[in-house]
Amino acid sequence: MEKDYNLVCTPQQLNSINNYSKINSLIQLSYENNERKINKKESFKILDVGCSIGLNSIHQVNSIMGELKKHEADKIVEVYHSDLPINNFSLLFKEIYCNPNSYTKNFNNTYSYAIGKPYEQQLMPNNSCDIIFSYNCFHWADPNNPVFSQINKDLIIVSKPTSCPPGFDEYGTTLLTKTFQTRYNELKIGGVLSCNFSTYDHNNPVSEGIEMVFKKIKKIYREMADEKILSHKEVDAMFGQIILYKNEQVDFAIKHAESIGLKLINKEQVLIQWSKTNKD
Repeated sequence: MEKDYNLVCTPQQLNSINNYSKINSLIQLSYENNERKINKKESFKILDVGCSIGLNSIHQVNSIMGELKKHEADKIVEVYHSDLPINNFSLLFKEIYCNPNSYTKNFNNTYSYAIGKPYEQQLMPNNSCDIIFSYNCFHWADPNNPVFSQINKDLIIVSKPTSCPPGFDEYGTTLLTKTFQTRYNELKIGGVLSCNFSTYDHNNPVSEGIEMVFKKIKKIYREMADEKILSHKEVDAMFGQIILYKNEQVDFAIKHAESIGLKLINKEQVLIQWSKTNKD
């Protein structure tokens, strides 16, 4: 099962690897944060949203810390890995502390923590994070929301007009907007948010590819439940609906984010990055 899980996680990993140089170029913005200049003893805080068991997280953190340590080798770095409360955080810490490629093996003065909360909730105190990153996480929806009561719980992807329940568009727009708001609250002035989320375009075969990936993920978890590694109840709990956002929903959320003080630094088909700025 681990081999299959790694295979399915490859698209997420490649997505982050392809953007390491862009992310690293923004670390300087966070490093020169005015608040951190005042308090040189303050630790550098990284928030990983949607960590799962850390297979992809350690690569991203390695990249960030490699760039950071060029400026200040002895800097204390705190890494906060977050996911749902039902996430297997024991496997996460095993990955962090036993994988020879992990940042804990490559860099000194590093400390790791786990947070068990949904990503749409605030995960860290206001103005506390230097860098927040999240890949293939912001599309997860709450299956217990009333908007999903009229659809089959085994329908993973919710995007096609024929499968969208009443109120779905409003729900998706609110979810993405709220997510940006909470990340804004958590960032320090000058802090950076790097994230992605999937969109649906019926003319684009990539949309169908995304659907196939998540079907494979659910199949793997079901197989794990059949082998008694997980229970089917746990699989049902961890596997809610997935939103492939419409372009207009993304545009609305971006405009809202900019209105509250997030400055759009870079936007591409596979990645969106932000820098928090002072707002008069």
